[in-house]
Amino acid sequence: PIYGVTWTRLREPSVDLPGLLARVSRLRSEYVGEFKIADLAEVQEAIEDNLTAGPERAFMANALEYLRRGDLRVAIVESIICLEILIGQLLPELITASSIPADALTKEITLFARVKILLPLLLPTEMSGVDLGAVLRTIALRNKSVHQYGHLPDGIPEKVVRQGISAVVGLAHSLAHRRDSLKREPDLQRLS
Repeated sequence: PIYGVTWTRLREPSVDLPGLLARVSRLRSEYVGEFKIADLAEVQEAIEDNLTAGPERAFMANALEYLRRGDLRVAIVESIICLEILIGQLLPELITASSIPADALTKEITLFARVKILLPLLLPTEMSGVDLGAVLRTIALRNKSVHQYGHLPDGIPEKVVRQGISAVVGLAHSLAHRRDSLKREPDLQRLS
């Protein structure tokens, strides 16, 4: 009961929220956004706890928007920047908590090596569901398109590029969740 009134559901809520919003608002579906009904509990918790979004979120949102609009080169760059921010925040904390000396993480260890070697060693659970090959191919594509060609190399199927960007964004989301849970641990321990 809400406000003492019992409501009867007339139908199940739409699983296709972007489609519903597009129909109701008369917007084309590509302008509706990436919100998924499954994320609603996480959004509600963030609002209730007055959480601020991490700095990587703007790059993640940009990557998704460029991906939707078909500018794959910029989507790759934005997604990799997002990943770099999260790895820069998370790896020092994980290394400090492990038996690895803190000075072992130097700038000579590239993003490719950090993702390929360090993340699976330090975060085996989080990395088990990641398409590591797709993430590494996307890092290599970013390096080639930014430092070598100025554009995406020819001959790479669009589907492969899109899967790579999605894999990077998925990894970034997982790393952001882990970072945020590490930040909350002291508060949770203090409360218990």
